[in-house]
Amino acid sequence: KGRKMSKSLKNFVTIREMLGAYNNNNTNQQHTNSTAEEDDEKKEKKNQIQQQHNNNAWSCPSDDFRLWCLGLSGSYRGPATYSLDRMEEARVIRHKWIKFLIEGQECLDENRKEKKSTSSSSSTKIWGEDDLHLFHRVTQSSMKCHEALVGCYTENNDGSTRGSFDLDGASFVKELTSITDMGLEYVQGSHNHKKVSSSSSRPEEPLRFALETFRRQLDLVGFTTYTVNAGVTTTDGVAQALSEHNTSDAALFDEIAAFRSAIR
Repeated sequence: KGRKMSKSLKNFVTIREMLGAYNNNNTNQQHTNSTAEEDDEKKEKKNQIQQQHNNNAWSCPSDDFRLWCLGLSGSYRGPATYSLDRMEEARVIRHKWIKFLIEGQECLDENRKEKKSTSSSSSTKIWGEDDLHLFHRVTQSSMKCHEALVGCYTENNDGSTRGSFDLDGASFVKELTSITDMGLEYVQGSHNHKKVSSSSSRPEEPLRFALETFRRQLDLVGFTTYTVNAGVTTTDGVAQALSEHNTSDAALFDEIAAFRSAIR
């Protein structure tokens, strides 16, 4: 309500109260989203591990709070205004991310099943304009995510360089949402392609690259496996995804070490 959060002023919210209010406010919506997802898919029954994992992905208030802290709470240098409305805004954004991860993974799995049944090779398929566009845009957004976390050097008119090193969580969230929008549009285009074309599906590399890049960025800033691995269909797939994401830790440590050396 615009007042300072303080125990002495008796103006504070406990974690238990926050989670309770959040869950009561969103239980019905969570159930609606999950049911609609299952009704629209009309696919063979998913195994119990995957379904439970996806349900946890839709309802994960800790990740919604993390998203709020990262990109919706303002600069860490200034005050942050907490409210259920801001948490709802974070939930809506994260649900959009989850939608991309689940639908994108399903599209990728369908393409792989088709490749097995037709004995076709994805690597021999010619990339179209949409495939190249997705790949280049995801690459650009990934670079901007990197700059938002560790900063970058810019060149002055006189040829000298200056560094800007500060955490920009809002830009990071913005670029992830940009990848989501592009990815969902690409997935829908893949479905339309199958309806109007008798040829095989699109190459799987662009979408796989987008999903892997997106998951790597989520893992880098500490989102739980419920969000990072949403849509992964088997326990083997989860293990594989986790092993891929662990490489991001080493990259982060290298960046921090390089930054420290530059400052010194």
